[in-house]
Amino acid sequence: MRALDIVAEYLRQNGFDGLCHEATECGCKLADLQPCGEMFADCEPAYCHDLPPGDDREFWMSTGPE
Repeated sequence: MRALDIVAEYLRQNGFDGLCHEATECGCKLADLQPCGEMFADCEPAYCHDLPPGDDREFWMSTGPE
């Protein structure tokens, strides 16, 4: 088992949607964790949020559920 598998299991068991690094506005969903291939030690458990109309991002992740 890889460290990323352990992190994914923790996220699932605790109701998170993925990871984020808010300082760099980076985020990833559980279905595609760490697609960047970068070190994820500074990433935090995150929730996925709806985007406002006109926002061109695919999704938005943050550490807060709201």
